[in-house]
Amino acid sequence: MRIPYGYILVGDEKGETVRSIFAYYLVGASLGKAVDMLCEKGIPSPTGNLRWIRAAVDELLASAKYILWLA
Repeated sequence: MRIPYGYILVGDEKGETVRSIFAYYLVGASLGKAVDMLCEKGIPSPTGNLRWIRAAVDELLASAKYILWLA
């Protein structure tokens, strides 16, 4: 089983990335706008690519694994 993005370390930058994706989306940003925000901040994707894809953001937002973690 693969560990979800941002789940490894407390205080890890990836955890902050997950929180910012959810926060940005919850104020009304589209998947495309979330991707643009991540690229502008220079945050690499979970696979290490310099550019996120909308499907990766959508998968992260739809994952039940983050619900309790973000509560």
